[in-house]
Amino acid sequence: MSRLVAIFLTSTGNHVERGVEFLGPTIRERQKLADRTRGGEVVDMPDDFLQWLIENGTESDERDITQRILNMIFVSVQGTASSLTRAVYDLAAHPEYLVPLREEVDAVVRQDGWTKAAIDKMYKVDSFLKESYRFDGVSSLVMIRKVLKDFTFSDGRVVLRGCYIAAPSYAVHHDVEFYEKPDVFDPFRYVRPQDDGDDVKQQVVSLGSSFLAFGPRVAIQKIILTRIVSSYDLKLDDNAPASGKSVEFGVFIGPHPTTTVLLRKRSST
Repeated sequence: MSRLVAIFLTSTGNHVERGVEFLGPTIRERQKLADRTRGGEVVDMPDDFLQWLIENGTESDERDITQRILNMIFVSVQGTASSLTRAVYDLAAHPEYLVPLREEVDAVVRQDGWTKAAIDKMYKVDSFLKESYRFDGVSSLVMIRKVLKDFTFSDGRVVLRGCYIAAPSYAVHHDVEFYEKPDVFDPFRYVRPQDDGDDVKQQVVSLGSSFLAFGPRVAIQKIILTRIVSSYDLKLDDNAPASGKSVEFGVFIGPHPTTTVLLRKRSST
């Protein structure tokens, strides 16, 4: 019933049809290449998601393939945009962290310029992004998967075909077993010396049983956030409703759309 209602109440169908207009010819060409390969011909195959989908996916119709690609684009962009927006909100809500972040960015850029090596050395910026993601995140569950066949784990636990399983990221990120004062926003908790001396695992790109951040494109976020830090002063508009808060939709968590961030060009260098 929900799918039927969605047809009449949303414009998703129109967007998919427009996508088919653009992708249809490429999909047909790629399908012909796949058929030639299956026939034994040696073909220089493209190595991208579309080709993987044609060769390994369950979809074969142009419209279904297009819809799957649009879904992937939405998921990747939405997660990145949402987590970056959340980080900007957190920085505006805690302007006391702007100065130490700016000092780090300025020092690294003076030494290495705006390069990948410089971005990699911005440990406080990295820690700020990681803490922002930990504190709210973009979803209370990650790695949501549908079980395609009955499976028994080594401890005897059984998951049945048709069930959905996921990792409880929000619960893990707010567990005292993994984090000291997990309900406190502490953006530099990951740049403090580690007991085991392993600082690499503290970076936002490093995942583990205590940090489940699948999705966001960290490099893009670091570049944008460092540019904001180095170029602007910012704060929350306290008169805006729900300023700095989050909004939840099912398992998804996002920055509240009514939040207003006030920016001005950096007052001092």
